[in-house]
Amino acid sequence: MKKLATALLTILITACIVVGISVFIRTGRSELTDEHLSAAAETTYTVADSDSEIRAVWISFMELDMKKASDKSKQAFSAKIDKMFSDIAKSRFNTVFLHVRPNSDAFYYSGIFPHTSYLTGEQGKDPGYDALETACVTAKKYGLKIHAWVNPFRVSGDTDFSVLSEANPAVGMLKDESKENDSWVWQLKNGIYYNPTIPEIHSLIIDGIEEIIKNYDVDGIHIDDYFYPTDDESVDKEQYNEYLAKGGRLPLDEWRRTCINAFVSAAYSAIKSVDNKLVFSISPTADIDKDYGKYYADVVSWCSGEGYCDIIIPQIYFGFENESFPFAATAEKWSDMATCPSVKVVYGLSIYKSGVRDNYAGAGCDEWLENSDIISKQVQYVRDLKRYDGFSLYSYSYAWGGNVCDTSAEEINGLLKIVE
Repeated sequence: MKKLATALLTILITACIVVGISVFIRTGRSELTDEHLSAAAETTYTVADSDSEIRAVWISFMELDMKKASDKSKQAFSAKIDKMFSDIAKSRFNTVFLHVRPNSDAFYYSGIFPHTSYLTGEQGKDPGYDALETACVTAKKYGLKIHAWVNPFRVSGDTDFSVLSEANPAVGMLKDESKENDSWVWQLKNGIYYNPTIPEIHSLIIDGIEEIIKNYDVDGIHIDDYFYPTDDESVDKEQYNEYLAKGGRLPLDEWRRTCINAFVSAAYSAIKSVDNKLVFSISPTADIDKDYGKYYADVVSWCSGEGYCDIIIPQIYFGFENESFPFAATAEKWSDMATCPSVKVVYGLSIYKSGVRDNYAGAGCDEWLENSDIISKQVQYVRDLKRYDGFSLYSYSYAWGGNVCDTSAEEINGLLKIVE
């Protein structure tokens, strides 16, 4: 097995204070003072060296949801984030993918997107504090890397436009009297989405990414598998016919992949133009055929060529006994496909399946019920592949939070034994 350099580094009190002050100066926001700095001054934490194995966890918007909380204050949110990051750091993880724009909304102060409804219950309502800024300071307190996770093209998981704020860019497009951009937003059975073939939509999303990396002390930008929301040929017929009329010859599927590649490449370039040290990561589904033929995500190019991403994180949410996608063979396929030396490979693992029946696994449907050491075995397996830079768990609440079951707790305990 590969020997991992796990030199521990002590995060000094003074470093926490310097980080907090530097962010305050850069953003000009007022909440980076007393409570964060005093908390940072009370405790010293140790985490894994950032140059070693990436040990990450996703925190989704559902886990950040404050709508049902009796206390929606800044103090309540700060306590929630502090608990999360403390759990993660104590388990010797070093990276967080934090969901800051799950839809056409924001968990931060944006000049482009309205405030998310998940902090107040109403999209566009100011919660009175900056959730992302609070998270950035707390991450530094615990010595964690923090990557801002955005869904590029999803406007809403709801199909009803009435839940959107008047400040939402999608609403403005729909109300444009010229009707020039009424095909820029799609209302589908599975939600509302921006049309990914439109260059102006690419610019909108990339402007939002630049807004984050210029105003917040994040270590990178992360996007997942929301690219094309449908393979229906009618949704982008207008744009495709226009492409053909101008002499284009690509078949529809190749043209759609070209549109997505153009967005991914432009996002990568925009991030690097602000700060070359910032990391751009993508987490596609592990089913390569589905990536290619349904979501029009050209993962082969992203893994083999430069200029698309720094890290690829396939969501290998399968057990070893899964009939269609056995973990070992699927992980090896991704390892073999990642031929670009500058693209790191981090393996997404499904802690959320611990202790439950996997109805899509065929004969292996009871694997997660009958075993409590699958995650640790998966980490040990991928560590020996020719391309390996770390792993990421989906998601926080199934590892340490409210969705933990006895089996997932045993999984985490087993994992801790091999990340010391």
